[in-house]
Amino acid sequence: MKIISMKDINKKIGGKQILSNANFELNSKEICALIGPNGAGKTTFLKVLLNLINADTGIVEINDSQMTSKNINYLLPKFGVMLKYPESISKLSINNLFKQHEHYMKVRQVDSTENLLKKVKLNVTLDTEVGKLSLGMKQRLLLALAISSDPTVIILDEPFNGLDVDGVDLFKSILKELREKGKSIIITSHSLSDLNGLVDSVIFLNNGTTLPKISMQVIDKKYNGSIKDYYREVHNND
Repeated sequence: MKIISMKDINKKIGGKQILSNANFELNSKEICALIGPNGAGKTTFLKVLLNLINADTGIVEINDSQMTSKNINYLLPKFGVMLKYPESISKLSINNLFKQHEHYMKVRQVDSTENLLKKVKLNVTLDTEVGKLSLGMKQRLLLALAISSDPTVIILDEPFNGLDVDGVDLFKSILKELREKGKSIIITSHSLSDLNGLVDSVIFLNNGTTLPKISMQVIDKKYNGSIKDYYREVHNND
C-alpha cells in the first residue's frame, strides 16, 4: 500500500532551482534510501515532504490525503523525524527536549524516556545537557526522539554520521524491527555500504531531479547487491 506520494516537486531558493520535477513514492513496510551527491537537494526534498518549506509546484500526498497547511496538524503526528542535529537544542536537558518534541509535533510518547534511551543504548541521565553529548550519542538521542511516538513514517537524514560500528549495527537492527512492525522508513545517507542489507529500494537524486525508484532485487541482480556501484553508474551518466 502506498503511504507517501510526491509528484513533480519544484522548488527555488534564492533564485536557484533546488528541486526540478522530483518524484518519490514510499510503500507500507518499506525502507527506501534517498541518495545523491552533496547539494543534490535531499534535505530540501525532505523539508518539502514535512511541509517545513512549501514547494513552488507539485503535490505531496500522505495516505492519499494532500499535505496542506490546513491538515498538517493531522498529518504531522504520523511522522517521526531525525534531521541533522540542530544547535538550537544544545542547552536543553534530555528531559526537556522530549517534552518540547511532544509539544511541537503534537504527539504523545508511547514509552518512558528512560526506556527509549535504553533502546538506543544511551547511558545518560534525563538532566544531561544535550550539547555535552558526543556526535554519536546525539545521533542515538535523535533516533530515540524520532521513534518516541510510535509514528507511521520515520524519516532519517544521515543517521549513521558519527556512529561507531556497534552504533550502525544497533540502528540497522532497530530499523529492521520497526519495518517488521509495519513502519515505513526514508533514509538519506552518504554511507552507502551501511545501506546494504537494510533498505528495500533506492531513489537517486541529483541536481534536484530524481531517477525512478530501483528495488534491491534489481540492484542485487545488476550490481551484485552494491548500492555504491549503482550510484557510481548513474552519477557518471547523469
